[in-house]
Amino acid sequence: MTSAWRVHIRPNGGTAGKDYQRSYDLCLRKSIIGIGWRVTEVYSRDPLSLRDYLGRVDPNDGSWNTAINRLCAMNQHDLVWIRSPRPYHYHLCRIIGPWDYRDASEYREVDIVNVRPVEIIAIQATAVPREIEPRFQGGSTIEPIKDRHQLEATIELWQRYHSDPLANAA
Repeated sequence: MTSAWRVHIRPNGGTAGKDYQRSYDLCLRKSIIGIGWRVTEVYSRDPLSLRDYLGRVDPNDGSWNTAINRLCAMNQHDLVWIRSPRPYHYHLCRIIGPWDYRDASEYREVDIVNVRPVEIIAIQATAVPREIEPRFQGGSTIEPIKDRHQLEATIELWQRYHSDPLANAA
């Protein structure tokens, strides 16, 4: 069964803490959703496995635990809401691949290193269910959307926008 999530693309590291538009733009450009919590070592030669990543993250930083577990818990085809730093710009994403740690400098610079590949569709602000907007007022980095009405509305929007190329042009 498809689940829905809300992800804040607003990391705190690098320049992203002051201006997270660069982080959001990277996600759109690379067709990913992502969060921070990078490890201090650079892993440019070999991909970092989830097990290796979890062994290298600072165990005193408890905030990453929930976010990483939720990012990894997303299933193939789950839907994810993200909101641009620009007012009234929303995107709906569908998970299409597993967790990955991206350590290249373009990811580190905007603190988007823990990622999931996605399909992304721009959603017109007037089409966003009114119950979704408050989900972006604070809260944790990643939150599941458990409300049945919000889940059904999210799935319906994905189906409508995914099959309508004109709606996706926004």
